[in-house]
Amino acid sequence: TGESRGREVSHSLNYQKLGKDLASIDYSGEMDEIADQMFGIFNRNAEASSMAVYINGGNATFENAYTSNGKKYKIDSYEILFESLLNIGRNVVIFTEVETVHALSPFKKELQDFFKKTEADALFILNEGRDVHGIIILGMKAGNDHYKEYDLSVFTKLYSYFFVFGYYMRNISNKEIIGTVNRELRIISAVNLLI
Repeated sequence: TGESRGREVSHSLNYQKLGKDLASIDYSGEMDEIADQMFGIFNRNAEASSMAVYINGGNATFENAYTSNGKKYKIDSYEILFESLLNIGRNVVIFTEVETVHALSPFKKELQDFFKKTEADALFILNEGRDVHGIIILGMKAGNDHYKEYDLSVFTKLYSYFFVFGYYMRNISNKEIIGTVNRELRIISAVNLLI
């Protein structure tokens, strides 16, 4: 119907803006400012109710680097799950897929446990090859709505921006990285404009 198409177009425009907003992040500020910017982008464009970032601290430990709602979870036991998801080519997973996507069925119990324990509805594994650098988790959408296939598609398409954000969060102490991050963002933006 025309009404549902209107909502779909409106929804799509939010995600066009999401890509533009992600490309405009200035990585020259402090870590909390950058993370607040990222959460604001997720909140405005994807209606995320919360966001948390965990960085791999080595020895199978993940340290909370940012949380928008003050909640911190112990997620060290999930590194094998993250690696297993990467082995099947999945670096973004949403809650609604756990029951419906056959490729995720071997990890169903662990994913259900992870999403319940962290109160998350979307998981972004920040990886370089097989190395898990960290994760971003998003709480449910405003109004307690779940992310849908369209959200997953957009998150996957824009993954390179989330990777750069995670790279920044992991390497914030090394100021030389900032120039590299800004340079990579310009390249990503140019490539995404061609797609």
